[in-house]
Amino acid sequence: MDGFVSIIILNYNGKQFNRDCINSLLQQTHTHFEIIFVNNASDDGSCEEVKTLFHDEIIAQKIHIIEPWTNIWFAWWNNAGARASSHHAEYICLLNNDTILPSDWLRNLVVWIQSDSTLWAVGSVIYDQWYEEELHDFLFVHNKKWINNYFFDSVIVNQTDEDKQGIIIYTTWLSGCCLLYKKELLEQPFDDIYFAYMEDTAMCLKIILQWYRVGMVKNSFV
Repeated sequence: MDGFVSIIILNYNGKQFNRDCINSLLQQTHTHFEIIFVNNASDDGSCEEVKTLFHDEIIAQKIHIIEPWTNIWFAWWNNAGARASSHHAEYICLLNNDTILPSDWLRNLVVWIQSDSTLWAVGSVIYDQWYEEELHDFLFVHNKKWINNYFFDSVIVNQTDEDKQGIIIYTTWLSGCCLLYKKELLEQPFDDIYFAYMEDTAMCLKIILQWYRVGMVKNSFV
């Protein structure tokens, strides 16, 4: 199963999130990964705190720090993180730092993307930790899914029988909050020009237009 993953965390003044997010990553049962921590010109001391808290992991090259010279948007620095990934990485994972991961989160993503040769990007079910509400519940769990999104009119339709019976729900959009894709397909995840949900929409469309599929993994949670 190996499946080495480069996990990109883009940080902008996320001091209240980084410790819990990274600690949950370091407890994953799938251990073949590196963390690329991209500090987007934060001024809250969050990058300095990460360097102190995770000094040993940085020395062991489990965590790599990138410190840009200026604050530029989400797409730009996620692309920089992808370009900095290890040459032997098979997968790139984009992950928001305001997330906490169960220990089998990454393993379940890797297992299912490896199980289907037509599947080139996967995402997780997203829960709101503050309100204990499943954000994707009305879209996915209750037999609905996206078929368009931000370039076109958003449409929610019934899941297919294939979706209902399997672990994967095939759709046309995954959130950049948590998105794992096969590195060999895309040199960088996003087009730099897009902003605020257009980036991940464009990425998913590029995959679909190459006749591959994207899907949400029902047993992977953030």
